[in-house]
Amino acid sequence: MIRDKNQKIIPTFGFLVHPRDFDDVYKKYPILKVLPNSVVGIILRNMSPVLVSKITGLKDREGNELLGYIVSIPITAKQMLKDKELAVAKMKEALLFCENKGIKIVGLGALTASLSHGGQKLNDDKSKVVLTTGRIYTAKTVFSYAKDVIEKFQLNTKELNVGIVGASGSIGSGCLELLLNYGVKNFTLVDIERKKEKLQNRLNSLDKAGLLKNTNIKIDHKIQSIQDGHLIITATNTPEAVISSDDIKKEGVIIINDAQPSDLAEDLYSRNDVLIIEGGIIKTPGIKCNFNLGLADKEETFSCLGEVLVLAYNNIFDKGFDINEFNVDAVKEFIEIEKGLNFSISQYQNKFGYVDEEKVLFVKNKIKYQFK
Repeated sequence: MIRDKNQKIIPTFGFLVHPRDFDDVYKKYPILKVLPNSVVGIILRNMSPVLVSKITGLKDREGNELLGYIVSIPITAKQMLKDKELAVAKMKEALLFCENKGIKIVGLGALTASLSHGGQKLNDDKSKVVLTTGRIYTAKTVFSYAKDVIEKFQLNTKELNVGIVGASGSIGSGCLELLLNYGVKNFTLVDIERKKEKLQNRLNSLDKAGLLKNTNIKIDHKIQSIQDGHLIITATNTPEAVISSDDIKKEGVIIINDAQPSDLAEDLYSRNDVLIIEGGIIKTPGIKCNFNLGLADKEETFSCLGEVLVLAYNNIFDKGFDINEFNVDAVKEFIEIEKGLNFSISQYQNKFGYVDEEKVLFVKNKIKYQFK
């Protein structure tokens, strides 16, 4: 633990976020609701980084108390995607803010990882803060939810069809490799058409590793192709919903949503025969973000934030996890350094809170019927 001259703990780790939409902005600044969104957008573009909250309750392996900050760049997901240069400039400004606070390592949340190319666009001489993308822990966590569903619902990995939306990205391709190692044989991989070559190169790499033997893998850029999926993983970086109820024809479909903002349209949440699970959530006993993350419990957080918690717990401030192509060895390394924290996946939940067992059982019976 590091203290200043007044014996106050100096923050050593941080987490970089942004508002998903204007609703997130209004949670922090409710007074802005009286203004048109266009005016609020202009205000956000001219704002400095915002200290959202302190992360408390984390101790390192020696029992020393650690302090972290959640810092936000004040522009929404749509604004970031519309003006990527502005987004990167805001991120750099936020990292300097973190460095001035004494922070040594920062985790990249939501779109900050993808729009900075895994932090590569943020590496310059102006900031000495080490970055970690959250991708390793997130891929591991989403896979853990998928594995939990497969085992809880007693699904046959040789018959199960897994759809992955955003399949060429680090999380999507990471989940693909982990599920292949687990024994899943049938996949529908969906991504935008211009990423088809990247996705095919990834499959070629997996084939050389011997992971595609006796598998059935379909690649498509049309979202409707996921209609064959029993279990669907969504992991895109688009600010709009890409999957609606019309795209899910079957009864008894499980969707593990890892996109922030969500990839799912509102009409999907009203379906009793579709189980929606937020896929990037972990339980962090004793650790609080002291800010409403929209999760069911105060001692839960997103796995991308969890990654920087694990590094800080081990006093690893000189390197983070960054992946251009997913690496199972990095997951194995992460599993080792995570030991002792007692983190785990959460009870199934989505934006409405925990999913009741009656709903889980209903969908379980529906999906089991498909395999008869």
